[in-house]
Amino acid sequence: MSTFVNLTPHSVTIFRSAEDTNPIVVPASGTVARIATRPLETTVVDGIPVTTVAFIGVQGLPEPQPEVLYITSGMVVDHLGVWGPQRMDVVAPGELLRDADGRPVGCVGLRR
Repeated sequence: MSTFVNLTPHSVTIFRSAEDTNPIVVPASGTVARIATRPLETTVVDGIPVTTVAFIGVQGLPEPQPEVLYITSGMVVDHLGVWGPQRMDVVAPGELLRDADGRPVGCVGLRR
Protein backbone atom coordinates (compact mmCIF):
# COMPACT_ATOMS: atom_id res chain seq x y z
CA MET A 1 0.00 0.00 0.00
CA SER A 2 1.31 3.42 -0.97
CA THR A 3 1.41 6.51 1.20
CA PHE A 4 0.26 9.74 -0.44
CA VAL A 5 2.06 12.98 0.44
CA ASN A 6 0.21 16.04 -0.83
CA LEU A 7 2.67 18.72 -1.97
CA THR A 8 -0.06 21.17 -3.06
CA PRO A 9 -1.34 24.04 -0.87
CA HIS A 10 -4.82 22.48 -0.44
CA SER A 11 -6.38 19.10 0.26
CA VAL A 12 -6.90 16.81 -2.72
CA THR A 13 -10.06 14.68 -2.99
CA ILE A 14 -9.49 11.58 -5.14
CA PHE A 15 -12.40 9.57 -6.55
CA ARG A 16 -11.73 6.08 -7.93
CA SER A 17 -14.44 6.70 -10.56
CA ALA A 18 -17.07 9.37 -11.27
CA GLU A 19 -19.57 7.19 -9.37
CA ASP A 20 -17.36 6.70 -6.29
CA THR A 21 -19.13 7.69 -3.07
CA ASN A 22 -16.15 7.13 -0.77
CA PRO A 23 -13.29 9.29 -2.05
CA ILE A 24 -9.86 9.57 -0.47
CA VAL A 25 -9.07 13.01 0.92
CA VAL A 26 -5.35 13.76 1.19
CA PRO A 27 -4.67 16.86 3.31
CA ALA A 28 -1.96 19.33 2.37
CA SER A 29 1.35 18.35 3.95
CA GLY A 30 2.56 21.89 4.57
CA THR A 31 5.28 21.56 1.93
CA VAL A 32 4.52 22.77 -1.60
CA ALA A 33 6.41 21.62 -4.70
CA ARG A 34 6.63 24.43 -7.24
CA ILE A 35 8.28 25.25 -10.53
CA ALA A 36 11.15 27.68 -10.05
CA THR A 37 11.44 30.42 -12.66
CA ARG A 38 13.68 33.30 -13.56
CA PRO A 39 12.69 36.34 -15.59
CA LEU A 40 14.11 36.63 -19.10
CA GLU A 41 12.63 39.85 -20.41
CA THR A 42 9.79 42.23 -19.73
CA THR A 43 7.79 44.15 -22.30
CA VAL A 44 4.94 46.57 -21.69
CA VAL A 45 1.51 46.16 -23.30
CA ASP A 46 -0.97 48.97 -22.68
CA GLY A 47 1.01 49.99 -19.59
CA ILE A 48 0.98 46.45 -18.17
CA PRO A 49 4.35 44.69 -17.72
CA VAL A 50 4.48 41.26 -19.40
CA THR A 51 7.42 39.14 -18.28
CA THR A 52 8.74 36.13 -20.15
CA VAL A 53 10.12 33.55 -17.71
CA ALA A 54 12.26 30.44 -17.98
CA PHE A 55 11.51 27.34 -15.95
CA ILE A 56 14.68 26.40 -14.09
CA GLY A 57 13.65 23.46 -11.92
CA VAL A 58 11.39 22.19 -9.18
CA GLN A 59 11.49 23.42 -5.58
CA GLY A 60 10.09 21.61 -2.55
CA LEU A 61 10.14 18.09 -3.98
CA PRO A 62 11.54 15.53 -1.52
CA GLU A 63 13.79 12.70 -2.57
CA PRO A 64 12.02 9.45 -3.55
CA GLN A 65 10.96 7.21 -0.66
CA PRO A 66 9.78 3.59 -0.87
CA GLU A 67 6.00 3.23 -1.20
CA VAL A 68 5.42 7.04 -1.27
CA LEU A 69 3.57 8.89 -4.04
CA TYR A 70 3.96 12.67 -4.03
CA ILE A 71 0.90 14.59 -5.27
CA THR A 72 1.91 17.85 -6.96
CA SER A 73 0.44 20.25 -9.48
CA GLY A 74 0.09 19.15 -13.08
CA MET A 75 2.69 21.75 -14.00
CA VAL A 76 5.31 20.05 -11.79
CA VAL A 77 4.50 16.62 -13.27
CA ASP A 78 4.66 18.00 -16.81
CA HIS A 79 7.98 19.74 -16.12
CA LEU A 80 9.53 16.57 -14.72
CA GLY A 81 8.25 14.49 -17.63
CA VAL A 82 9.68 16.81 -20.27
CA TRP A 83 12.66 18.65 -18.78
CA GLY A 84 13.58 16.99 -15.53
CA PRO A 85 14.46 13.55 -14.26
CA GLN A 86 11.72 10.96 -14.66
CA ARG A 87 10.07 10.53 -11.27
CA MET A 88 7.50 7.74 -11.25
CA ASP A 89 6.71 8.69 -7.64
CA VAL A 90 5.35 12.12 -8.62
CA VAL A 91 1.70 12.38 -9.69
CA ALA A 92 -0.94 15.08 -10.19
CA PRO A 93 -4.71 15.12 -9.83
CA GLY A 94 -6.50 13.39 -12.68
CA GLU A 95 -9.60 14.58 -14.52
CA LEU A 96 -11.50 17.22 -12.56
CA LEU A 97 -14.86 16.11 -11.17
CA ARG A 98 -17.54 18.82 -10.75
CA ASP A 99 -20.86 18.97 -8.91
CA ALA A 100 -24.20 19.81 -10.56
CA ASP A 101 -23.41 23.54 -10.27
CA GLY A 102 -20.04 23.15 -11.99
CA ARG A 103 -17.93 23.57 -8.85
CA PRO A 104 -14.89 21.29 -8.57
CA VAL A 105 -15.30 18.58 -5.92
CA GLY A 106 -12.21 16.49 -6.61
CA CYS A 107 -10.46 14.48 -9.28
CA VAL A 108 -10.94 11.06 -10.81
CA GLY A 109 -7.68 9.23 -10.23
CA LEU A 110 -4.19 10.61 -10.58
CA ARG A 111 -1.89 11.18 -13.57
CA ARG A 112 1.81 11.05 -14.37
